[in-house]
Amino acid sequence: MNRLLLIALLLVLAVFTTACSEDKSSAGLAKDEMVPASAYAPVSGNRIYSRPDLCDTMEDVKTKIPYVDQKLHKVLGRCNSDPDKERYWAYYGKRQKPATLKKWLKRLCKKKYKSATTIIDVDEKQCHSGSGAYNVAAVGYVNKYADLLRAFNKSGADLSKSAWGKNHYCSVGLAEGRTYPGLSSKSCKSSGGGSSSGSISGSSSGGGFTKTDYQFVYKMNAAQSKLGGRTVRWASKTINVSGITNPSWQAAIRKWPVVSFKFGSSKGIVFAGYSNKHPEKCGWAQPIWRSNGKMARCKITLHAPFNPARCDSIELVLQHEVAHCIGIFGHTNDGGLMDPRCCSSKITSPVRRGLALLYSLPPGTDIRSRVRAKTGSASHNKSKAVRDDLFDPSGERLIYGPVIATQARQ
Repeated sequence: MNRLLLIALLLVLAVFTTACSEDKSSAGLAKDEMVPASAYAPVSGNRIYSRPDLCDTMEDVKTKIPYVDQKLHKVLGRCNSDPDKERYWAYYGKRQKPATLKKWLKRLCKKKYKSATTIIDVDEKQCHSGSGAYNVAAVGYVNKYADLLRAFNKSGADLSKSAWGKNHYCSVGLAEGRTYPGLSSKSCKSSGGGSSSGSISGSSSGGGFTKTDYQFVYKMNAAQSKLGGRTVRWASKTINVSGITNPSWQAAIRKWPVVSFKFGSSKGIVFAGYSNKHPEKCGWAQPIWRSNGKMARCKITLHAPFNPARCDSIELVLQHEVAHCIGIFGHTNDGGLMDPRCCSSKITSPVRRGLALLYSLPPGTDIRSRVRAKTGSASHNKSKAVRDDLFDPSGERLIYGPVIATQARQ
């Protein structure tokens, strides 16, 4: 009986192997070449974007992901003599170079249909020739900025350039003040194109965040959280502020990107008034958070009497201290607002990107694995986490952060 079952199994495997071989042989492809997926343009067209309908061909009817949003590398084309005039052929998500994929597709058309090949798109270069706000603007946005183009090219292309560009713009670029015709905050409120607005994937390719961004957030936030390398931030991007009624002070605070502020509400950032406790300081802040990584409150104090000759303006000092209250638990050294000595008015790119990354992650996100090469070995990180890890998902414990001060000029 067992012998009969073995024979039957071998016959099934033989049939399966023969069928696979026939697929490639009938397509005229060699053993090391792949058969492309057949694809059809949607009958109703793309409706939303001003690009050729062919760019929205889809082979996977379950995920409904159109060709234009498939991963690179990819090639779309058709065999001119194919009896099925509505059929197209597509490669996507391949490691091979586009030139190789084009060669395979041309071989298929020649061997299977004795036909020439019309190449419709190679890595989205042709599919973004329309004027749709998503497909054209997001790709043009990436191409406009040399640093973004380099980041995309180094990302491993987990997303299409259009999806990568929109994710970057919504999660980082808008806050940084980057622009491109057709992109605005409204672009981030729509969900079309196979990309969730404002989202960030676990890799740097998802939202354009780099290892440097993670290192910044680790140094300025997670490493000081006493939560084993986990992040601390307000649960909401709309943060309550009490004790500040002066319109010019409120305007200065509102200059921070990524988050917004609701003045007059308690249980958030509190202006505690003036003190002479630290004579050489212009102002100081003390953030307090819960053991689940959610900020609980933060107290800001200004030095009395306030000396504009050594501390510039109250507006700049308050703006600086508010940054400590929203998650920047340290100082930079890049000539910007967050340097320790008062007071530049410039919010530098590392700070903008760091805040954008911090608020794209849930409170209490462990980011040690993202910065391990920079912060030390795995054993170092583990021992550090053991010493400092007070993380508790219930958030019952309050953790008092350091008093972070702005130094007066000498």
